[in-house]
Amino acid sequence: MFTSFLTKSCLQKNLIELIYLSKSNQMTHRIITADKLSNGLLTGYCHQRKQIRRFSVDRILSVLPVQQKEA
Repeated sequence: MFTSFLTKSCLQKNLIELIYLSKSNQMTHRIITADKLSNGLLTGYCHQRKQIRRFSVDRILSVLPVQQKEA
């Protein structure tokens, strides 16, 4: 569903916003720097957890680009 957007985000190392359903069925909001999309997993730096995390694409409910503020 979001594959083409996620692929482009990984290639450009974009900052994206996810609404994600965890394995325990908790909805979480994450801001990540996308890095790699492979085998149904999105890998990126999670700015909330301050570490590299993997997200199952099947559990991503929404994804948007983060708008960068102009200086």
